[in-house]
Amino acid sequence: MAGSPVLIFEYRSAPISETALPARIVDEWESTLKLARTRILASLDRFLAEPGGRDAFLNQIADASSDAYEMFVNPTYPLADIIKLKQRIKLAGAYDAWKSGVTYAFQSGSTFELNVTAKKSKFDNNVRLTIGGVGFKPETWGSVSKLSLLLVGDIRPVRYMTADETFNTGEAFPRNVFSEAGKGIVPAIISTYVHGVVMVLWTLRGGVDSGIRDSIASAVNSRLAKLASARDPDTNVTLELQIDTDTGKPVVYGRAEKI
Repeated sequence: MAGSPVLIFEYRSAPISETALPARIVDEWESTLKLARTRILASLDRFLAEPGGRDAFLNQIADASSDAYEMFVNPTYPLADIIKLKQRIKLAGAYDAWKSGVTYAFQSGSTFELNVTAKKSKFDNNVRLTIGGVGFKPETWGSVSKLSLLLVGDIRPVRYMTADETFNTGEAFPRNVFSEAGKGIVPAIISTYVHGVVMVLWTLRGGVDSGIRDSIASAVNSRLAKLASARDPDTNVTLELQIDTDTGKPVVYGRAEKI
């Protein structure tokens, strides 16, 4: 008769909130992106330089865009062929305007740099949704990062547990519960959790009906269950995105056992 499962670990995060990056990092985002201006312009040089620039634009930008656009046009729509041809003709004749616009936009102090500065506050505002789950490792370890490392037997997250988190270990800790699945499974788990955390926080920010929030959690948990099934055969793994009953905020949960 098989014995009882032996706990590897159980982890439940605190309710996850939006978390700001340090101001210096947001400033660095702005300055680094502006420094990329000349590199971006250089990457477009094959479309700007003559001879050959116009032909490259037509082949790799205009016609490629038109080919993709045609797949989105409903073939049963009245005058569908005319609509597709109109888009293709307009792009084919747009080279001079495109070249002029790109050349101007990437001049020093012009549109590209101005728009980077204009979008700085938007970046700062939106990245808080992601940092809430993954953290900013030089200063804080997010719950998604901690759980993902625990799943592969990494003990470093133990040093960064906080009083408002639940963390228990058993005799089988530490253990890589995805040793047979390979390295690809954990990035998929991380991205699934991050997607769920961000979407739930968006619903809170926008005052969206809680039913939509719960639907998000349900869809994420279905995906997590499939990923958890890649566990080693002598383990049980439970991965869930839970919703805190008091705040409605997302909670990351994971449990692993040796069987």
